[in-house]
Amino acid sequence: MQNVHQQILKYFPEIIIIITIFTIALVYIILKQRKQELQSESTDNYEIDTNNTQKQDKTQQAETHKFTIIPPKREFDESIEVTKKSFSIFNNLNIIVADDNAINQKVITSLLADSPIKIYTADNGQEVFDILERHKDISIILMDAHMPVMDGFEASKKIREHKEYNNILVVALSGDTSTDDVNKMKLAGMQEHLKKPLQIDKMFKIFYMYANNIDVKNSKDDIVSSSINQEKGLLISSGDKDLYKQILLDFYTTYKNIDEYLSKNLISNNLRQSSAVLLDISGVAASIGAQRLSDLAKEYKAIIDNNQEVRYTQINHDFKTELDKVLTELQNLS
Repeated sequence: MQNVHQQILKYFPEIIIIITIFTIALVYIILKQRKQELQSESTDNYEIDTNNTQKQDKTQQAETHKFTIIPPKREFDESIEVTKKSFSIFNNLNIIVADDNAINQKVITSLLADSPIKIYTADNGQEVFDILERHKDISIILMDAHMPVMDGFEASKKIREHKEYNNILVVALSGDTSTDDVNKMKLAGMQEHLKKPLQIDKMFKIFYMYANNIDVKNSKDDIVSSSINQEKGLLISSGDKDLYKQILLDFYTTYKNIDEYLSKNLISNNLRQSSAVLLDISGVAASIGAQRLSDLAKEYKAIIDNNQEVRYTQINHDFKTELDKVLTELQNLS
């Protein structure tokens, strides 16, 4: 035992040094782990702060794109019988019809020709702004979604960003009626939507709900084929024979050579323009009661958009055949 004590005393300094080194090493390891934990917490806090900042930025951006929702001024009176003459109730109403299709413009301007409504026409979104700069009393814009230079989506967004114009009701005009398309229009700032072919009772309803200074009145108005359902065409024209005849003549004049145009585009692979023209034809054809031609135009457009080249020849033939029938009937009517 005495020898053991002597051995411990002999090596005591070394033992103390080893214990000290071990203690220092242990403290070092503990301090290093704590430092890493603190750095980790700091990083987490930074990420949280960054995420919060990003969320705040996104919220601010979303608020930047908010636009004024224009509330309807009145409920629509379902007892009103809508005809062309019904629009005479709108006093001091100034509107813009923005559409690059001349027939669509003429349908609306002819329909409203006998009313007190002041109408300005534009072929694209840029022309809309040109009109707004010159005329500060515009209340409603009927805006085609798809136009050259500046389309309806871009024009509507710019209108909503402009305080001076943010109180103007923008009504989308489009043959696109899917939920996604309608939502896209609303996100762009188009508060209401009118489907092509235009139904005047739907347009009247929107005017009635949002326009100022109206006097409610009731009024009543009365055309005379296999390819053209004239009853349907008259219904869309609200029974106005003169308006319907004018639309038929305009259709004939505008589209009598369209089959040659489409055939040339197929040969030159200029399909984008053909797709846009076919979208217009599908809407206008339906508005005159040529439903099969409208359906073929939609099918033709879908085939082009989906690059189904194997079907080009057949759909071009079917479309041309039906178009010839419609044009022949229109010639006989004139």
